[in-house]
Amino acid sequence: MALSSLYRTLQALEAERVLLLSHAPAGLQAVLVLDDRTLGPPLIELRVASFTDASASIADAAKSARAMSLKCSLAGLDAGGAALVVQDLPGLDRTRAMGWLSRELQTLTGAWTVAGMGASSRDMRLLAQGGALVDPAQSPREAALTQGVLRCLTTLAESKEKDLADCSFAIQGAGPLAQRVAEALSAMGGDLVIADHDPGLARRVADTLGARMVPAHGIWSCDVDILVPCAQVGLIGPKIVPQIRAWGVCGASTSPLADLESAEALHRRGIIAVPGMVSCLGGLAQGLDMGGPGLSLDELATMVEDLLEESQSTGRSPRVIAEERAWERIELAG
Repeated sequence: MALSSLYRTLQALEAERVLLLSHAPAGLQAVLVLDDRTLGPPLIELRVASFTDASASIADAAKSARAMSLKCSLAGLDAGGAALVVQDLPGLDRTRAMGWLSRELQTLTGAWTVAGMGASSRDMRLLAQGGALVDPAQSPREAALTQGVLRCLTTLAESKEKDLADCSFAIQGAGPLAQRVAEALSAMGGDLVIADHDPGLARRVADTLGARMVPAHGIWSCDVDILVPCAQVGLIGPKIVPQIRAWGVCGASTSPLADLESAEALHRRGIIAVPGMVSCLGGLAQGLDMGGPGLSLDELATMVEDLLEESQSTGRSPRVIAEERAWERIELAG
């Protein structure tokens, strides 16, 4: 990537700080984006994934960091947002990489790190062993996150006077969190379609749950009630929005929509999209010392109800309204 192109990418961001990290002995290339620390120390989402170039990894980190800032605000936490994206390169020595990153993270006073896409429990243990403040309740937090997503899906269905058990779902992603959500919906009797960029994984999950599998690119146009994005951030953009046939969107992806324009485009089509920054609030604060208890499931459901009601009465998309509420708290604190 040319240096001029890299600077253009950085200048287009609204982030407070962007750090490009490299440690040759571990084969490590990573980017740390600190989005906004007005409310307090950063809550960092660790993500491990393969990207085509530095620009793509920076963009992914920036989207995740911004979503974390907004999530912390909506959850009532005294915390800012950040994201650490590690390039999953062939020569990556994860043991050495996480040990080195742990020391870097300790320079951010009061920062906690939670697992995101591609980050394993072993990665988190290695960070903790190096001295970084790491989510000590990862499994309970993931279970709470799943329950939060299900509560949001229930509230979304009720907004259409439907029972969640009678709905059909297209689940985009087949990773651990997507599997949790899929298992819960399957147990309720929901009709499932599953897709993932790894077709073998998607096939295994689909076969286990008795669900139908489709190619990754085909998940958007499935004739279902609700699209449940549970994978990479920012995939639902201008090319995808017209393909969606579901009447609702709600999942376990923190920021499934590429931008506000895509949120507005969905809204104009009459598709009700619960913002990922809201549906992923369940268990956000569990086990973390971030200045607040976070939201209960009842409070989360009430937030979704309020967003959908205001959206219907004002004609604005739920994501626009959610972002306004989040920024209002940040601006008042500043």
